[in-house]
Amino acid sequence: MAVCHLQGRDGQGDMADLRAAGLETLLQMVGAGFGSTLLPALALRAGLAKDRGIIAKPLNLPDTYRRVSLNWSNDRIFQEEPG
Repeated sequence: MAVCHLQGRDGQGDMADLRAAGLETLLQMVGAGFGSTLLPALALRAGLAKDRGIIAKPLNLPDTYRRVSLNWSNDRIFQEEPG
């Protein structure tokens, strides 16, 4: 996404390129003032950004979508949990 490579970003210092994979970690970092992130609308509706000092603004971009996939392995057997 183009927004992830913004021009004019200072690439110097200890905090120049912080990354996290988990949503909770991202929210903690943003709430502590270490940058910004993109959040799914579902996370906002669930209140995950509430009371963290985070300002959420919707991105109303035309032709924006997210692809969700279901993947599985033919080498593994999946069974339903009893109950």
